[in-house]
Amino acid sequence: MELYEVTVMTSDLDDAGTDAHVSIMLTGEHANSGDILLHAKLGETPFLRASTAVFHVARQSLGQLLSMRLAHDGMFHAPSWHVKGVEVRHPLSGSC
Repeated sequence: MELYEVTVMTSDLDDAGTDAHVSIMLTGEHANSGDILLHAKLGETPFLRASTAVFHVARQSLGQLLSMRLAHDGMFHAPSWHVKGVEVRHPLSGSC
């Protein structure tokens, strides 16, 4: 298993945050991760306006990362979302 660090930054715009379920799929030269639900501790909302949320996910080795897909399910009261950026790092190698 490999550990990947996913950092998601939400923009500082009106109504930029979301309370929808957010997932990411990482695709590498050897495999893809499948959908990974990005969630915080119970009662926390990780994707608020002007926030940065960091997640650590363990998956099989994907090889060099080629692409990623970030998605949300459109659920709950405020599903719209404006993402400022996403960074995926492999902490052991330091590569992004």
